[in-house]
Order: sequence, then structure tokens, then C-alpha cells
Amino acid sequence: MTARISRSHYFVLGMLMLVMLSCGLLGAPQPPVENEAAPGAEGILFQDDFSNPASGIWNVNQSDSIVREYVDGEFRAFVNNDEFSYSYPPALTQQGFGDVRIEVDVRRVSGTDDASAYLLCRRAAERQYIFGDVDFEGEARIGLVTGDLQEILADEEGIAGLQEGVNHLRLDCMGNAISLYANGNLVASMEVDGPEQGAVGFASGGAGAGQTDFRFDNFIVYKP
Repeated sequence: MTARISRSHYFVLGMLMLVMLSCGLLGAPQPPVENEAAPGAEGILFQDDFSNPASGIWNVNQSDSIVREYVDGEFRAFVNNDEFSYSYPPALTQQGFGDVRIEVDVRRVSGTDDASAYLLCRRAAERQYIFGDVDFEGEARIGLVTGDLQEILADEEGIAGLQEGVNHLRLDCMGNAISLYANGNLVASMEVDGPEQGAVGFASGGAGAGQTDFRFDNFIVYKP
């Protein structure tokens, strides 16, 4: 695996993210929780198969450029990356968590090969969270968003990335150790000094252009 690591690689999120936040497209910030929910079967803290659009769990939204909605038992995450380059508006839980293992199934309906699927953990404020993403070109990243800055802490190239059809993604957030898996393969890992607790979620996008439309299913949060 070829690694290209940088601790000082920043992208300015800029006015696009500010506009999105002012419109509420990223959802309300979730306060940290003192105690996590007691784990259920097999250590499950939270799960959703997106079969109930009336659940009110997710921050749904519909506009010409950004859509988050339930569709036929899946969750649709659409962003017009032609209009909003490199944007990836996330769907987020209302509940906060600390150390977790997050898993989800995802497939591409449309989008370029540099469009990514994202998993997010510890979203402590509107612009403060940890993420992992992987694309179809064989690149995976782990990063930290703080305010208007996005820091790419690990950037792995030449990995087994997303494939056509259904992919299974996993993000482990345990202490400062963050690890991203795609279809059972470890594709990126890094020590991250970031928030200790916060909401979790998923997203698609991040491409420089294209109509990015991914569908998510079987979202599960485990206690590690």
C-alpha cells in the first residue's frame, strides 16, 4: 500500500460551507453525551435499515442541489458537485457517541470515480468532526474538520476502493485511533487528536464535478 501522509494539508471549506450551515443543510449541532446508550444485541448502540421514513431520525432535506431522503428502503444522499465542488453534506444522528465502530452498506447510482462515500464520527459541533472516505479511484482518507479548515491526516493511494454494486464500509473511532475499512480491507488509519464524543453519520460527494448520488443501507453503530 502506498501512503502519502500529511499533517499540514488543509482545504478551506469557504463560503459554500457557510451558506450550507446558514441554511441548516448540515443539521443542528449535537451536544456531547455524558453516557452512551446501553448496548443491545451484539453490542449494538444504534441501527437503522431506513425502512421507516417517518422515524424522524435523520436530517432530511430536498433542494435542487442537495438531497437527503428515504427511497425504497435506502437513504439517498445526493449533491450536485458541478455546483458545489468537493461538498459532501452529511446525514447525522441526533444521538451522540464516544468510542464506536460504524458500519454501512453503500452503492453508487451516479457520480464520477473521484466521488467518495464518507463515514463520520464525533461530530461535536457544526464544523467539528472526524471522517473517513474512500472513492472508486483507489484513494482513501482520514481527516479532521475544525471550523473552516479540513485537515487530511492520512491519504492512501492504490488501495482497493469502492466497487460497482454494494460496498460495505466500516469506521473505527477508538480513542485517538481512527481506522477505515472498505469491503473488509483496512484502507486508512491514523491517530487523530479531535473531539471525544458527538454525532455519527454518513455522506457522499467530495468530487470536483458530477451529479453524486449514493444510496446507503443497514447503518449500524457498535460499542467496540
